[in-house]
Amino acid sequence: MGSPHRSSLIGSLWLCLLPYFVQAQARPRAVASSNNCLCWQPGRRLTWGDFRAPECYGDCSHYASLTAAATAARIPIVGFVDGQGRADYRVSCVFRRDSSWVNPSVTAAADRAGTLAHEQVHFDTAELVARKIRRCVAEHRAAGDDLFGSAVVAEIQCLLDEYAALGALYDDEVNFRTPAVEAAAQRRWTLRVARELRALAPTGPPPPPALIDSFKIIIVFP
Repeated sequence: MGSPHRSSLIGSLWLCLLPYFVQAQARPRAVASSNNCLCWQPGRRLTWGDFRAPECYGDCSHYASLTAAATAARIPIVGFVDGQGRADYRVSCVFRRDSSWVNPSVTAAADRAGTLAHEQVHFDTAELVARKIRRCVAEHRAAGDDLFGSAVVAEIQCLLDEYAALGALYDDEVNFRTPAVEAAAQRRWTLRVARELRALAPTGPPPPPALIDSFKIIIVFP
């Protein structure tokens, strides 16, 4: 049997897409890099040691012997009102180490490098969609729209759905093909996502998470 094929767990495990509303003061869950949670950062590539789940979870568990890795990437979104009554969203992109798995049978250096390159594009795709959501929020804010209204919430939901669809399309085009077709598809997706990330590069660093600790949380996309 050849090396397991690469696949990522981005659907059923972490994309809980329906928002819920909070009517009291609340503190958002931490999204900064920690032992189990890694924020997307330019130049910070995934390593083999970042995948710490003891087993393959979710849909991938049914064919774990054929899977090289499963990535749990997540886009936490918190809508809040600051001390001046201004509405805004905090949009993050995180990799969950404790829910991301690699197949221990993948031992060859070349196979590990290929697996990490594949999973990195999944993580990069999550950041790409996070940037699209930030742009969406900025455009609606500039237009004076209700950021917590049904139109904006629906647009954010559509972008989250796009993330799930992109991940599925990526795996479908890259996995279980001939080696030459897989290599060409992987390169094509790597270049595509990198190009789109550059086009949506942020103009400055986001404010630190602590700035919204005492604000009123209105809506959370878990």
